[in-house]
Amino acid sequence: MIKNKPSTPTARHGSVEVAPRYPDLIPIVGASLVMGGILATYGYRGGLMEATTQTEFLVIVWLYILLCFSLLFYIAQRTKWLDNRISWRQAFYRRAVLQLFQCWLLPTAAFYGIFLGLSTVLPIALRESAFFYIDIYVTALLLLLVNAGYLIAFYVRYVDVQNEEMVKQQAALQQDMSSQLMALEEDNRKRKKALQKVQKTYKEELQELKEQLLVQEATFKTALQAAQQQLLEAGEGKAQVYILILGTSIKRIAVALIALFFMREGEPWLRLINGEEFIATEKTLAEVREVLKEGFFMVKRSFYINEEAISRCFRRSDRRIVLELKDKHRTVIEGPVEPDVELEKRILEVVDIEAENIN
Repeated sequence: MIKNKPSTPTARHGSVEVAPRYPDLIPIVGASLVMGGILATYGYRGGLMEATTQTEFLVIVWLYILLCFSLLFYIAQRTKWLDNRISWRQAFYRRAVLQLFQCWLLPTAAFYGIFLGLSTVLPIALRESAFFYIDIYVTALLLLLVNAGYLIAFYVRYVDVQNEEMVKQQAALQQDMSSQLMALEEDNRKRKKALQKVQKTYKEELQELKEQLLVQEATFKTALQAAQQQLLEAGEGKAQVYILILGTSIKRIAVALIALFFMREGEPWLRLINGEEFIATEKTLAEVREVLKEGFFMVKRSFYINEEAISRCFRRSDRRIVLELKDKHRTVIEGPVEPDVELEKRILEVVDIEAENIN
């Protein structure tokens, strides 16, 4: 008993495996019955109704069916054998020649030879039948159609396998892309987490640096105030040196070299006798007065003048007092519009107040 085996890909065409086996046992049996009936009907001498009552007709029918089954089974096995060795896709013309010779011409010749052999054995006048001018052509045509069916089945199977392979490749590609996307998302998540951790560390370090800076600034201010206090005490209440902080450096300036302190754009500046100017260490003139209490006096809350830097003082016709300093720029400072008795007393401790027309 012949059993249909499962399809096993053995012939490769490009990147696609094509199964050369076909589930053709049932089609072979059905085709044998149909072909045997057709050949017996066309080849018998009498009519169809008369033939069905004749024993020799039934014998002819079954002989035709058995013969057709044998030929179709041979064609099926030979086609599978050729599929395992020569691909339609790789060598179509060579395969077509071999297919026609082994699976069409040889079975047709065998059918004709078997027919002649049976005609000498059976007590039936088959030589007088219509086989020579009808059945042989019908047989050849039917066997050619069988070969064409195997060719069509091969390419149908090839297309199906290609589609299956394409679907598998697309599924694999989508799975690979999904895996890569998940990997990228995981990597992005890890990087984001690491970045947040680094940012948190930087913030903590920055906060610690700020705290250290505040501590150092407070320590520095304390030391500066202590040094200024020591200078005041050493100079019997009058500072001999002014401590000027310039960025990270500290400069000692003799108080006698300072002409005045003045406000510029909201910040206190100091000007030396030689004309140099610096931003003061303190934030306001009030803080400067706390450091330099002796030897300076205030004019209009914007000028804190060193009394030793005054070269001349005179009064204008509008009663306003004007101070001239002996610095490089010969700075002129005007007093308040309204007379200030306390300011005049403080100036008179240093220089005379002259009239404007006195040289």
